[in-house]
Amino acid sequence: MSVEDEMQAKALGNEIPRGFPGGFFVYNATGNEEIYFADQNVIELFGCKDIDEFREHTHNSFTGMVHPEDLGKIENDIMAQTFNSEKKHDYVRYRIITKQGEVRYVEDFGHLLHGADGAKIFYVYIVDVDQDEYYNRGRNSFAEAKIFAMNRNADRLTGLLNMPAFYERAQEKIKAGLPKDGKLTFIHFDISNFKIFNENYGFQKGDDLLCRMAYTIRGEFPGANVARFSNDHFVVCTSLDNVIEHVENVHSTMLRILDGIRVEIKAGIYELDDNCKEVGLACDHARIACNMVKRRYDKIYGVYEP
Repeated sequence: MSVEDEMQAKALGNEIPRGFPGGFFVYNATGNEEIYFADQNVIELFGCKDIDEFREHTHNSFTGMVHPEDLGKIENDIMAQTFNSEKKHDYVRYRIITKQGEVRYVEDFGHLLHGADGAKIFYVYIVDVDQDEYYNRGRNSFAEAKIFAMNRNADRLTGLLNMPAFYERAQEKIKAGLPKDGKLTFIHFDISNFKIFNENYGFQKGDDLLCRMAYTIRGEFPGANVARFSNDHFVVCTSLDNVIEHVENVHSTMLRILDGIRVEIKAGIYELDDNCKEVGLACDHARIACNMVKRRYDKIYGVYEP
């Protein structure tokens, strides 16, 4: 029996063929992103012999499958392509590390489904690609082109909202008005001396820092509109309480985000008042507050006061 015939026979028997290009896995889209299922092809892609060894190697989590240096960007990319879109498909490329320590390059095609109990589950097809294809900046994958065509609202580097999408969504919140005792706060984040960071460590390291910054902010402000406007400028529109505490958490996380490198961030905070009806003006107020503390070594954030 040929390899093709064997694969067809196994498929007809509801068994996923081994040796088939790529593999299939399922994981929880929330919490610690627990892996529910991985076929033998995925297990062997990671250099493991069985599901138990695979679970141990990846800590039974999608985050354990992705190369640590790629994780922040990938999580943001997936979020932008699914949670911030009517479409529930994502396409990402990332590196993995096998049990033997080998770095491999993969393409990931995911589909997000919502269960009746509110569970969010990703069904993913993954296939390895060669290094040249992985680093191909032409982005000639038809699947990737289709996904990004559906996600014009996302910043291509970090996966966060881009400026036009942020303006649109934040303006909708302003027009909707606030519930009694509610508030809406705009926060402008800036990485101190980011240009010098790029000069010292290179643009690839700078891009990695931006992705980690985006990942940190998004995690600290769940449910908020989070965007990267340009370069190292990030903006948040949130209704959370204790905003200053969240800003301080972002600051403390970024200080230790890179081994041996101190990353300092500044923030400007503006709580929307009755006189401000435009998102652009609200963002300007937050930016002004941030600029006020840029050269203050004793302050990490400023609060806009009319």
